[in-house]
Amino acid sequence: MNKKYTWAVRFYTAMVLFSACTSPQDRAERLFQRGNEAIGDKNYPLALHYFEQVVSLDSTRADAYNNQGVVHASMGNHQKAIVQYQKALKIDKKFFDAYFNRANSHYETAQYPKAIEDLNQAIALYPDSAYFSHFARARAYLALQNYAKAYEDIEIYIKRKTISPIGYEIGGFLQYKMKNYEKATTLLQKAIEINPKQDLSYANLGLIALAKKQYTQAQKYIDKALEINSLEPYSLNAAALLYLYQTQPQKAMPFLEKSVKIDSTLLETRQIKALLLWQNKKTKEAQSLINNLQKEGKKLEIWENFMQSYSNAP
Repeated sequence: MNKKYTWAVRFYTAMVLFSACTSPQDRAERLFQRGNEAIGDKNYPLALHYFEQVVSLDSTRADAYNNQGVVHASMGNHQKAIVQYQKALKIDKKFFDAYFNRANSHYETAQYPKAIEDLNQAIALYPDSAYFSHFARARAYLALQNYAKAYEDIEIYIKRKTISPIGYEIGGFLQYKMKNYEKATTLLQKAIEINPKQDLSYANLGLIALAKKQYTQAQKYIDKALEINSLEPYSLNAAALLYLYQTQPQKAMPFLEKSVKIDSTLLETRQIKALLLWQNKKTKEAQSLINNLQKEGKKLEIWENFMQSYSNAP
C-alpha cells in the first residue's frame, strides 16, 4: 500500500476515534466529574460553572441539575436550589436525591408541608432503606409542632439505627412534649446509656422533673446538661425556666441573657423572656411579646403551661 495513503487512513481513523471520545456526552461527563471535584473542594462558583456547562451540552442530565441545586443550597441560595431540583425532577420523576434535596431546601425556607410532600415521595421510592428520610420528615413535623407524626418517623429511625443516641434523644423529647413522661424518661435514659455526653437528654430529664415539680432532681439534671455543654441554649433556657417556676426571676436572668446572646430567635427563648418580664411585673411588655409570637401561628407551650401552673397554684 502507498505510504502516503496509509498515513491518510491512519490519520482519518485517529480523527474518528478522537471525535467519538469527545462527543457532547463524553465532554459533559468529564465536566460533571470536575464539578463534583469542585464541590469536594468547596469551590462552589467553579462547581456551578461546570454543571452549567454540562447541561448546555446535554440537557437530559437530571443529575447535573440536581448538583446545581446542591451548589446553590451550599451557598445558602435555597430558592435557586429549588428551581434546579424541579428541573431535575421534570426529567426524572423517580430521582430520589432531588426529592430529598428539595425537601431540605423547603425545610430551610420554612416550607414545612412541601418538605413533607417531597419526603413522602422519597420514602415511597426507597421504603426499606430511607431511614434518614424518616429522620428528615420527623424534623419537618417537629417544626410544625406535630409531635405525634414526628414520633412515628423517629420510631422507624430508632428501629433501623438502634445504636444511635440521637434517635432516642429526639424520641424522648417528643414524648416529653406529648406529656408521656415515663416513656420519655426511658428513651432519654437509653440515649445516655449509649452516650453519657448527651447533654440534651439530661436537659429533657430535667424538664420532666420540673413538670412533676421535682425541683431538686430537675436542678441535678440541668446542671449536668450545662456541665457537658455550657453554651447550649436549650439547657440554658431549661435552667432559667426552673428558677422561674420557683419564682426566682433574678436567678433566671443570667441564664436567659446567655441564651439570648447565643440565639435570640428561638421560640423557647422568646417565651421565657416573656415569662421573666411578667414575673418582674412588666406585664404590658410581656403581653406585647406574646402577641407577636401568636401572630407567627406557633403553639406557645412554655408560656401556656406556666400560666396554667400559676393559675392552679394554691
